[in-house]
Amino acid sequence: MPVLHKYKDREKYYVLTSISGKIVTFQLTAEGHEKLLKSGIKNEERFGRALLFDLYRTGDAFTHGTGPGKIEGADKRQLVFDFPDDPEPESIFPSCSVCNSINDTMWSESNKYLLCT
Repeated sequence: MPVLHKYKDREKYYVLTSISGKIVTFQLTAEGHEKLLKSGIKNEERFGRALLFDLYRTGDAFTHGTGPGKIEGADKRQLVFDFPDDPEPESIFPSCSVCNSINDTMWSESNKYLLCT
């Protein structure tokens, strides 16, 4: 299940999750973090993948292929990852038709499938 984390050195939040066996970092917009708070999700808490997908669909959770950036002095509690028994399928996230990455995917109108940039 996804886990909400706060950057140590700034007032921003991100989510770590595992998709297709890879750890993926989603940055959150301020609105995305607010939606998690309204749903009762606090820092360091796990939450359902469907909620992360809702944030992803609205653009409030995004990858841009950049990761979280340099995290100075990472707290060991920030290294909490998903459990393999996540009840919601990873396949709800669209992925590149060529390499299966979820980073920066876009629809190719001419080819009629998703590609990563």
